[in-house]
Amino acid sequence: MGEKRKQYQSARGLQAGGGGVSKAGDILIEAITKHYEKLVFKPMRNTPFTLAKLGNNAGMLGAALLTKK
Repeated sequence: MGEKRKQYQSARGLQAGGGGVSKAGDILIEAITKHYEKLVFKPMRNTPFTLAKLGNNAGMLGAALLTKK
């Protein structure tokens, strides 16, 4: 496997969206996926998108975790 291919493979993964905009639900995921598929390089296509389980709380929880470091 070529080096470029390895880089693409390691960059691929689940993309999660949160915050207030995530309240749009599946409509948001469908729109993001549709446009993403058109704009990215072929090896990056089929990257799964999902809504963050923490929703609006994600930012606050992340900030709280940063204070623990």
